[in-house]
Amino acid sequence: RLGMKQSAQTRCEQLRSDRDYYLDRARTCAALTLPYLIPTNTEPVQGDKTTYPVPWNGIGARGTLNLASRILLALLPPTQQFFRFSLDEGEMAKQGVTAEQKSQFEEALSKIERMVLREIEASNDRTVFHEALLHLIVSGNAMLYITPEGLRCFHLNRYVCSRGPMGNAVEAVICEELPIKLLPKNVQEMLREEDQELKGVLPDNDPIPDPNVKVFTYVQWGDKICKWHQEVNCKIVPGSEGRAPNELSPFLPLRMQIVDGQPYGVSYIESAALADLQTVEALCQAIAEGSLASSKILFLVKPSGVTKAGDLARAANGAFVTGDPNDVMALQVQKSADLAVAMQGKQQIEARLSQAFMLADVRDSERTTAEEVRLQAMQIEQSLGSV
Repeated sequence: RLGMKQSAQTRCEQLRSDRDYYLDRARTCAALTLPYLIPTNTEPVQGDKTTYPVPWNGIGARGTLNLASRILLALLPPTQQFFRFSLDEGEMAKQGVTAEQKSQFEEALSKIERMVLREIEASNDRTVFHEALLHLIVSGNAMLYITPEGLRCFHLNRYVCSRGPMGNAVEAVICEELPIKLLPKNVQEMLREEDQELKGVLPDNDPIPDPNVKVFTYVQWGDKICKWHQEVNCKIVPGSEGRAPNELSPFLPLRMQIVDGQPYGVSYIESAALADLQTVEALCQAIAEGSLASSKILFLVKPSGVTKAGDLARAANGAFVTGDPNDVMALQVQKSADLAVAMQGKQQIEARLSQAFMLADVRDSERTTAEEVRLQAMQIEQSLGSV
């Protein structure tokens, strides 16, 4: 067992160097789409109030949300039965199942199907799936944890993992930072006993201080059995150990696009849209700053002229001011041609991003037919068939 050799915290530090490369690229993708998904701080902090940068262009955020919503509707359609339990015809023939018994079995399985659908609709599965899809699209990695109370999604900055030659997960370490008051009573007592500064100072009935403590969850997949436990201060938490067959493991480390031999996946943003997003971000910033500079109104007054700048500034609308019109000139940037080139390039890149993000971009004309719209939608769907 890992606790007899090295702690989960030590193993997390060993695997962090491989993870940080993908985490840095995930932050780059998040900064151009949804910055709040991958915060800039390296460690998960409870109640962090980090101010996230706002992109200059919103097509990345709009496209990511649209793509996640479409994939979610494909996985969990709200008005359709997306799975079915069926009986093995060969096994039924071997056991001599009659037609009446088969009908009863199918009716019972149909009831179970409806029960599962009702449970999905009443739980938080859709919300967590949508969160996981956003992280898969932006960072390429996410871990789902299945509990009887519902699902939970761990982000890439909160876990590390390693995989075997076939791509199957071998081990994973999840790091969470929680207030001590949220931990079980036995864990609080264990921390109290370990804290040398509190021994002999606080009475037994005094509450311990409320700092945060890191809780590590170590998961190991064997040949057939998956085992896990939690650790605090390099000690196993009593009652946190568990095991299950690999096919029923509650921990699911997911990847968007698989890279052979690598423990982490590549995001859809990085593979299909990162270059265009970086270009359109620079163009949008240049256009916005250029437009702000062009919209600023300044008047130049000839120093040796008879027109006084103070008289013009104090004059009311429609008033008469003594002066020479040749002494006054409006300052112009005269960069409209350059901004037009940037605007044209931005529109071309946004058209490519709209196709990558499955955003409808119908041709604006009087003769746009419904067949043209359907053909364009079908081409977009086919381009994302692998996803």
